Amino acid sequence: MQLNKFSTFANLLYPHELAYIDSIQKFENQEVLKILEFIRYNVSHPSSTKDFPLNIDKRRYSNLMKWVKGKLNSVDVDVFFEWIMEMEMKINMDNLLPGDEKNLLKFSKTITPSSFNFIRFYEMLNSYRDFLLIRTRIFYYKSVQEYLQKYESAHLEAIELNRKMNISAVDIINQHTTSLGDSIQWEEFLLHTFQNKAIDGFTRYKAFIRITYIHYNYRQFGKLRGIYEELDKEIQTSKFYSKRILANYYSNRAMMHSMLREMDLAEKYAYLSVRQKNSDFLFYLIKLCNILIINNKNTEALNLMQESIPLLKRTNSMYTRIGFVSVYLRVLNKCYKHSCAESYGETFLGAYRKDIFKVRWHIFFCPYFMSLLKQEKYIQVIQLEKRYNLAFKEKEYLGKARYVPTILWYQSLAKYMEGIISEAQFKDIIIQSSKEVPNNKYINMKLKELHSELNGFLPDLFSKSELKELI
Repeated sequence: MQLNKFSTFANLLYPHELAYIDSIQKFENQEVLKILEFIRYNVSHPSSTKDFPLNIDKRRYSNLMKWVKGKLNSVDVDVFFEWIMEMEMKINMDNLLPGDEKNLLKFSKTITPSSFNFIRFYEMLNSYRDFLLIRTRIFYYKSVQEYLQKYESAHLEAIELNRKMNISAVDIINQHTTSLGDSIQWEEFLLHTFQNKAIDGFTRYKAFIRITYIHYNYRQFGKLRGIYEELDKEIQTSKFYSKRILANYYSNRAMMHSMLREMDLAEKYAYLSVRQKNSDFLFYLIKLCNILIINNKNTEALNLMQESIPLLKRTNSMYTRIGFVSVYLRVLNKCYKHSCAESYGETFLGAYRKDIFKVRWHIFFCPYFMSLLKQEKYIQVIQLEKRYNLAFKEKEYLGKARYVPTILWYQSLAKYMEGIISEAQFKDIIIQSSKEVPNNKYINMKLKELHSELNGFLPDLFSKSELKELI
């Protein structure tokens, strides 16, 4: 209790933050070094943290916390971005103080085209030049003008790269959300941009995010490993540091490991992504709970989601809301709360039907249908599929790179159980649709999981040779 403030601060540090602190600290005091040892252990073992020693002078803790905060803030790219925005506002409102101008000139000696916020700093300094010129302050003006001329071509290059990346995002996200078109044509450009250490970190990180989306679009998760390892080395330095970026990196890395079925690593990084709450907390929590379901930690996932429902009610993002509800239905099913899942899904569909069909309808209906199948409400599955023509939409919606006939198989199971189709017809649907599935490691794994799901309903049928051979 006496060290509650310090413990809360230290135990919420990210591993990459601690790696950076370790790389710059030069403490010789044994008590401080002992405290750092405890921090290292607790950061690496969040579920079994140790109490910090009470026999160490409390001022050691206070001073160390202040030092760590100061060092992290000094390299935090988001903190620096906020400062740039503050200076921009002061320039526009004729409210610059002498100390502000000294800092502007000081940073102009250290910010280069490879700095994370180079673009925004350059543009702010351009406004400052006009501020000086109109006031005929030639001494400062010359210094600023030299910087702007020196890096003018680098700034134009960065602007052009961002313009092209914004164009690439249209193709990438269109394919991600509708499965229409292609985005692979941008892979080489984006990879080259990310790997170019001469350009600013903001542009490079944007390229990294877009590369991630491309490989998700084509289910080429193995290609991401080298890219993530490359970024991991840089993110341990001050190059890309901010808590926001670290949380985003951890969440994306968790999903990569999940897709590669490296589930221990996936869970580790997913928990890191939600260690501190930010504006994307719910989005990261959804990924974490998906991973916990795969790891058969269903009660753990259910508790986390139920604790976060108040946050869900406050979000304005339908993408996040539908994603959350879809995973919530999945975890309710996994916890054998099928009637709860049905009730929640029915209420949500009634309230947000139009929004569901605008975005992410497939991930919603899959667990909703499962809640009905588990209760043997086959007629409802058949009626809902027919009302919204879901089996037809599924193939079109998922496209050639992502197609797994989940809705089709659920509907066919329901029809077979109701005697609407014969065993021979049911098997033919399963076999023929399996042939249309893309042949890659991830899709084959998803098909195997789907096969296992239906095997739970019809073990005798799915153990027969012609269906067993599919996996």
